Amino acid sequence: MASLFTETITEMTTLFTPPADCSRSWTYEDEFYNSVPGGLLLQNQDSLSLDETCFPPSFSGNGRAPSSIQVYNPGACPFGYATPGLFQNSGLTTAICCPESFSYGSTYSSVNYFGTTSVLFMGCISEFDGTTTVSGRGNSTMIEVAGTDLTMWAQPITVEYRQEDLSIFGITTTATEPAQTTSGGTISNTASLPGAATNSSSPANTSPAPSPDPNTVSTGLSSGAKAGIGITVGVLAIAAIAFATFLILRRRKQRLVKGVYPEGLAMTDSKYHPVIQDTETQVWERRELDTVETEVRPPQKYDTRRAQNPGQVSELE
Repeated sequence: MASLFTETITEMTTLFTPPADCSRSWTYEDEFYNSVPGGLLLQNQDSLSLDETCFPPSFSGNGRAPSSIQVYNPGACPFGYATPGLFQNSGLTTAICCPESFSYGSTYSSVNYFGTTSVLFMGCISEFDGTTTVSGRGNSTMIEVAGTDLTMWAQPITVEYRQEDLSIFGITTTATEPAQTTSGGTISNTASLPGAATNSSSPANTSPAPSPDPNTVSTGLSSGAKAGIGITVGVLAIAAIAFATFLILRRRKQRLVKGVYPEGLAMTDSKYHPVIQDTETQVWERRELDTVETEVRPPQKYDTRRAQNPGQVSELE
């Protein structure tokens, strides 16, 4: 155990007896958080939800993959706990303590099957059938949970002792005789830890697939065919716009050849032709091959009277 985690050694001075209401100290965690179909009933869901009254002093175990193994030495399993796993080494017994009727399980796996980082999951496992009211992860109020074979995940408590340490706790004999080995040990009650059915990158989806709408008629076209149709329609639209533009330009050219401008002004043989005219001035537009700049010419006033010599009297005078 020490090769994977940093052990935290805590001394236990008396046999711990959890309060009766600790049997209801659970948090429901939806499968969204753990990839376990149906979710979990979890003790000490995280470090912020530690129920200190239900565990020995200074107990810090929480979640499903502890960052370190906390060992009580000397220590003994709390009242109401059993020992599914015992290990001995040179007279030192290491016991894993779980609530009675719970099994112990551990596995080395990636976190919720996400990513590549693997951690050691360890817990005391049982099943719950029935209905209960507990806190829910992500909920600020209590929720009602009903389940059949709903997984319960309790926090294991690890203790170490030598035979002479048991007198501290008023124990004269061990409840279960461990295997007489100089190293290693036995686990009498093991459990397979729950997990997703497949190594999926996303939580299991337990919702049924949506049924087809009877009013919807399938086109029978694949996505590739639909994409091809979309491209063809786009090309045809561009071709239509180009053809329409060609017709418009051609029509304008024909109108110019006939000597009619879009403004409806007829071309004349004069050097300039008017495009804007008012009562005071005329604006004359320069033709394409003319080198004279466009200019503004005021209307010319011509005197139709004949010039006469001084002293000469016209007919009408």
